[in-house]
Amino acid sequence: MPKAHWLGLSTAALFGFLFPVCECAIVPITRGLVRKGVPIGMAVTFLLAVPIVNPIVLTSTFYAFDGAWGVVVLRASCGFLVAVFVGDYLGRLYKKNYPLRTFGFYETQQHDHGSACAHAQGHSHADHLEGGSSAVIWQLLQHTSEEFFEVGRYLILGAGLSAALQTLVPRQCLLAVGQNNLLSVIAMMALAYGLSLCSEADAFIARTFVGQFSSGSILAFLVLGPMLDLKGTLLLSGAFERYFVWRLATTVALAVLGLGLLANAFHL
Repeated sequence: MPKAHWLGLSTAALFGFLFPVCECAIVPITRGLVRKGVPIGMAVTFLLAVPIVNPIVLTSTFYAFDGAWGVVVLRASCGFLVAVFVGDYLGRLYKKNYPLRTFGFYETQQHDHGSACAHAQGHSHADHLEGGSSAVIWQLLQHTSEEFFEVGRYLILGAGLSAALQTLVPRQCLLAVGQNNLLSVIAMMALAYGLSLCSEADAFIARTFVGQFSSGSILAFLVLGPMLDLKGTLLLSGAFERYFVWRLATTVALAVLGLGLLANAFHL
């Protein structure tokens, strides 16, 4: 990664073109990057931008909006700007400390495996395998299972809550505020947060609200959903400190709200 601050953030925001990862998988990847010493600012920018600024999501947006390049460019550029802005802000706040919820646990694990206590769990399995490739495969499976069980519980809980929201909240209640510049943006942001849709498919849902909701609210839906939703918040809460998650969520929400209002003001 480039050492220059803004160049580093911009590069992190464009990593989605190399690694198009959805918002469900991006949290454990980001946590792993932070554990390896990647600066918080770059990690946050990567976390927020990759689920939007990637070829799969932008292609689905293109087809969902019947080949409207303006929507694709607007979604990508706004996603890029919000990710870099929030990454810069949180990177300055957490310049010297890492807000990982389980940082101490991982430190202890790494220390134990490298010290005299290494004859416990990790050493007794992987190190006793004859081939080096077998040891690598075993460690890969071990780490994968740990990630699966740790992240899976939050993913299941978030999916359940999202399903309840889709069932209990009538769509008519949201349509009543569709043409109000402020309320429409807030409503579509709330919808994006509650539905927790996959970023590869959310554009097709957003398309159904065109003509009923303001253009700024549609943009807010497309930008906020991949960055911050109910399912993602639960995943973040399992990986990072609660206050960090609150700051991240608040900053993203305010930035997207501002973009939505600007889009309505300029009739984008």
